[in-house]
Amino acid sequence: MKNLPQILFFTGFGLFALVYGGFWAYGSLYKEPRLRLTKEISQYEQANEKYETQIAQMREFVQKNQQAYLVRSFPRSELAVRTLYQHWLSELAAFCDFEEPRILSSLPVRSTWCYMYRFQLQGRVSSEGFARFLFEFYWAPYLHRIVSFTLSPIENSEWMNLDMTLEGIALYPPTNDAAYPLRDKLPEGWHKRLASGPFSTYQAVAERNFLQYSKSGVDRADYTTITFINIENGEPQLWLTDRTQNSTAPIVVKQGDSVKIGSFVAAFVEADGDYAVFDHDGQYWLLEIGEPLSKAYAIPPEIR
Repeated sequence: MKNLPQILFFTGFGLFALVYGGFWAYGSLYKEPRLRLTKEISQYEQANEKYETQIAQMREFVQKNQQAYLVRSFPRSELAVRTLYQHWLSELAAFCDFEEPRILSSLPVRSTWCYMYRFQLQGRVSSEGFARFLFEFYWAPYLHRIVSFTLSPIENSEWMNLDMTLEGIALYPPTNDAAYPLRDKLPEGWHKRLASGPFSTYQAVAERNFLQYSKSGVDRADYTTITFINIENGEPQLWLTDRTQNSTAPIVVKQGDSVKIGSFVAAFVEADGDYAVFDHDGQYWLLEIGEPLSKAYAIPPEIR
């Protein structure tokens, strides 16, 4: 039995390898995956419980507010929606002084709880008209929203090209004989979604700098106006607003000061009512409040 020690050695080594391999296989191939699976199941159960809670809260919210949303919904008739809402957009664009407005609409998309309508509004608008459009849009009672829009300043002009995508929804009626949504009429009244009521609160939006990213060549004199004539210690002061700068603070010009804004270079001489008089190389220029500096015109010598 000369090979007995070798046989015992290899037998012992095999038993050790078998036991070690068994423990490794048990830990790596069974225990650890099972622990991971148990942890994942626990996470999924917690997430599911969280989502079920959120869904229950949403259902409760919808049940409490369903009638309020049904009242504001687009009408049931597709023809009424596309005709009446486009007409409303056209009137709103005219009220906000849009130039060449164009309104497009697409067929509604059916979802599990509503019909979704999309509209596209294009045209030219001033910054003040755009601010008023937003104000009126968010006071309207409809279930609509602005999906996206782009504004492109028109060089050497106070106008901007607007391309806006709008979306509105028509909810399904809870029953066929339900009073709301209306069958062929848009909702009436208004719905407050803005923080403040008066439009004057939002007029500062129109004074923001929409032109700072426009192409070079814009003359600041085209966008700088006299907004106020103040009398301090018996001497007139001009308050100028430069709409090419990202600031609403006025430029204060005292009597005798030189004004150099864009192509406009002149000295402020005096104020007369709603007019300011400037001296440009010995020639007097006259400008009315609200007009851009570039609209100043020369006064004939005989009427000075």
